[in-house]
Amino acid sequence: MDKIMIDIETLDTRPTSVILSLGAVVFDETELGRTFHRRIDIDSCLRLNMTVSGSTIAWWMEQPDVARKLFKTQGTHITNVLDAFTRAFDWEKIKEVWANGTDFDLVILRNAFERTGIRCPWAYYKGRDYRTVRKLFPQAVLNECTVEPRIKHDAFEDATSQALTLQRLLQSPSLYDETLRLLSRRGIDLLLVVGSKNSSNSQRLVDVARQSGCAAHLIDGAGEIDPAWLAGVKTVGVTAGASAPEHLVQGVVALLTGRGGRVEEVTVREEDVHFSLPKELAGLAPTR
Repeated sequence: MDKIMIDIETLDTRPTSVILSLGAVVFDETELGRTFHRRIDIDSCLRLNMTVSGSTIAWWMEQPDVARKLFKTQGTHITNVLDAFTRAFDWEKIKEVWANGTDFDLVILRNAFERTGIRCPWAYYKGRDYRTVRKLFPQAVLNECTVEPRIKHDAFEDATSQALTLQRLLQSPSLYDETLRLLSRRGIDLLLVVGSKNSSNSQRLVDVARQSGCAAHLIDGAGEIDPAWLAGVKTVGVTAGASAPEHLVQGVVALLTGRGGRVEEVTVREEDVHFSLPKELAGLAPTR
């Protein structure tokens, strides 16, 4: 297995933070492998001038009892924990080191390795950001793929749930994959994508369709449709970018039906995405 998911619990948000616990699991696209979980002695971190913040302590006091149980568990000297961590895995085979934000867990761990004099077992370029990957997927897909930890704010449980969620996300079909399957299944000869020329996602749909052998064009509206595109075409697919106004899409549909076409609505993917008004405008929104 060539991936590892790491999670830590801390007493500060700065790179110099005291580390309370360290959890990790190796994984690949489908399976989990060897695991690691240690509670770390706070005093051993303080002797290395690692830091604590009052706001983080206050945050821990607000967490459920099951999460705060780690404070009742005897910790191991941080040097011994980090030494055991470097020996627990075959780091030569690990190509991707994942964490929920590369500017938090991995940065704090690197600082701890430096303070203990132990060589960090991974190269900087292997760092991967789980949080950023999650943001790339629609909320509907996230809801379907997310595996919640059995205990929140437990380093091992968080690392495991993040690895399982990442596996599901990377296996989930993309919108482009689904579009290709739809083109093939419906026998679409021409795909019209209503959207801005500046929309990378809309242009990507056009590119994907063309790569599959289907004619495709990115248009701002019905006025940009060249009648020559429709010559000899039996089935036309119409889709739109997320920001394309509905009236532009309906204008395209109206033009096609005016030429004798029959409309059939097909759902590629249901998405539950909502956008809130900026706070400056929220007060101006009409009430119901």
